[in-house]
Amino acid sequence: MVTPKFKVLEIYNKTACAPNIKVGDIIHGELPVIKNDNYGKPETMLYGDSTNFIHVFINGEDVKTISPVFFQNMFFFNFRVEEIVS
Repeated sequence: MVTPKFKVLEIYNKTACAPNIKVGDIIHGELPVIKNDNYGKPETMLYGDSTNFIHVFINGEDVKTISPVFFQNMFFFNFRVEEIVS
């Protein structure tokens, strides 16, 4: 599952959840829900060791994996953004 992409308009506070982010950067998150195991068989990602963690992408580069709560809080407390509409 992928969030919309957002352009950073203003940074209120720096955060370790999105290191080195700058105004103008594009940020989005991805939550893996299905992956192939070592034998090529699809398996769920919603249960197990790596469950429910969001991969943070800045300008298309995977920079951090964090909890969904930290991810949403970045947008409430750290950045002002606008959604990129394709």
